Parts: sequence; structure tokens; C-alpha cells
Amino acid sequence: METATTVLEGTRVRGDIRGARDVRVEGRLEGLIEATGELVVEATGVLRGDVRAHTVRVFGVVVGTVIATHAVVLSGAARVLGDVRAPSVVLHEDASVHGSVHRGAVDLATEARPVLWQRPPVRRRPRPDRPPVAVMPQLGRSMGRKRSLG
Repeated sequence: METATTVLEGTRVRGDIRGARDVRVEGRLEGLIEATGELVVEATGVLRGDVRAHTVRVFGVVVGTVIATHAVVLSGAARVLGDVRAPSVVLHEDASVHGSVHRGAVDLATEARPVLWQRPPVRRRPRPDRPPVAVMPQLGRSMGRKRSLG
């Protein structure tokens, strides 16, 4: 990899990367990656999103679908939580895949586009100045502050 788009260790990025020749993830990235070259997820790297590239090398963690037109190589303590699809898949001794592995020709033009990773909904914490409303199931009535529906 001569010149690569790099997410450095200690950096967190949320967004998609499309069209980059080569991509190197040493930090944390949340989003879709579509690269025409090689994607490398280093041992310090965590990628939460789907991947489409020519070659994918994983030493860290990928949470999402990995699709490569040439090869996927999982080395060291690599972990993939999702499906892997490529003509060649190499799984080294300590690497793991929690999903399905499909070996065979991949044509990105006809391959289904990956679904963008979505953040889980944010749980709202009750405000400290307002006590939460509790319902006693045996009595069917609420206790505490009542809220209007309108």
C-alpha cells in the first residue's frame, strides 16, 4: 500500500469511505467501506460496518459483512462478527468468524449492496428533577408524577 486512507490508532471516525484505493484502519471506524484496492484492519483497529474491497486483511475486529473480489485473509487474533464472501478465504489459527463463510466468485456489480450499519437507538435517562412514572401491575394505576398524552 503506497498511499492509503488511514484511520490512525486513537482516532474514532463515523462515516462512509467510498472509492478510496487502499484503506488502513488502526483506530475505530463506524460506517461503510467501498475500496477499489486493499483494506487492512490492524490489530488495534475496530471496524463497525460493511466492507466491499478487492482484498481484505484483518488483524483486528470487523463487525459487519465482508465482501472481497480477490481474497479475505484473517490473521493473528482477527475476529469477524458477520458474513465473509470472497473467491479465496484464508483463516489463520487464532482468527475467528461468527457468521457464514462463502467461497466463490464475487461480482460487485451484481452483489447486493451492503446495508449501512445503524447505531442502536439512544435510551433516554430520566431527568433528575422529574421522578419516573411507575405502574403497579396488580392495581393498574400509576404512581408518581402523571404525564398528559396531549
